[in-house]
Amino acid sequence: MTDPWADALDGPDPDEEFGDLVEVVRSVFDLHRDGSEVEWAAWAWRVLAGSRLTVAGTEIERGVTVLRLLALNAFYREFCARAFEEGEPGEWAADPDRVVGDYPRLHPVLLGVLAERRGVDLDETLGLDFDHAVTAAAVDGLVRTEYRTVVGALRADAGGPAGLFASLVATREPDVRYPLDDAAAAAVLGGELTFGMNAAWQWLGKGAPLV
Repeated sequence: MTDPWADALDGPDPDEEFGDLVEVVRSVFDLHRDGSEVEWAAWAWRVLAGSRLTVAGTEIERGVTVLRLLALNAFYREFCARAFEEGEPGEWAADPDRVVGDYPRLHPVLLGVLAERRGVDLDETLGLDFDHAVTAAAVDGLVRTEYRTVVGALRADAGGPAGLFASLVATREPDVRYPLDDAAAAAVLGGELTFGMNAAWQWLGKGAPLV
């Protein structure tokens, strides 16, 4: 089993953790370009790997791993909307132009297969004509089927609620090494917490629901 606490000196390398998916990662984790959100995502992905949530032996399984990556992004964006007032809670949406297309993105046919298998309701008047609107609806619905699994694994294995909270707050800073050591986490938790950060802490304590 992968150890999410390994490589404490350098932290996980995004290119190594994500492989071919790294271009998708850098496309969607772009809120704090001068911060460390991609590095946080690489560490979080390693945590998920410890629960075997990143294994893909078939094309269907690869599609599911992409959905889990997008669920991770939804979790991160929802946290930032609350903690830093960057966006509005509940307004996360994947941009189909970034995540649907040729490999390593979700191919439209694969998206349709996954939507059918999981009973994601699409506009019947559009059928499988994957224009922007129906594609966005399919991605959103599918990501929600994986969101609880992803967030549950993070809350259980990413240093507990306090450790996870500290790691998320730290993403605005450059050159952060993940996982945070005790001193770095204590510095974040011991600092001034804004109203938004307190709201994000309460949201995290309630299971970080995607509304």
